[in-house]
Amino acid sequence: SNQRTTASILTNLKQWVPVHKAVSVLQILLSKQRRWAIKFFLHKSILRMLFECKTEESLELFYQEWVHRKVHQLHKDLQFEIVLLCVHAVNDTDPAVVKVVWSILDSVAADTELDPSLTILLFAPTWYPQQR
Repeated sequence: SNQRTTASILTNLKQWVPVHKAVSVLQILLSKQRRWAIKFFLHKSILRMLFECKTEESLELFYQEWVHRKVHQLHKDLQFEIVLLCVHAVNDTDPAVVKVVWSILDSVAADTELDPSLTILLFAPTWYPQQR
């Protein structure tokens, strides 16, 4: 599909253009004028890319997707993806990532109306034993 092709291109965009320009493209895609056209698979790829870029701008966009999840009627699986990315990054050493991760996880813990399948992610292991 066109959305999968676009997601594939965007995933590799960071290899060809500076990260801040890639983030600018993602910001345009998430704008009010274009958001309606983004389907699930592409939106999920955008969220992952924003998180993986680890710039101030990308992390802020990622965080805003969480903050405005009700306004944008963010699909439950996209909310799940955001929380899962945060749970896996809970031990990250980048202060900007840690700030966003804990802000989102704190809001998950405090939100009594949140779907239990999202809240249960807080109990997921965030470390894995080393393979021998």
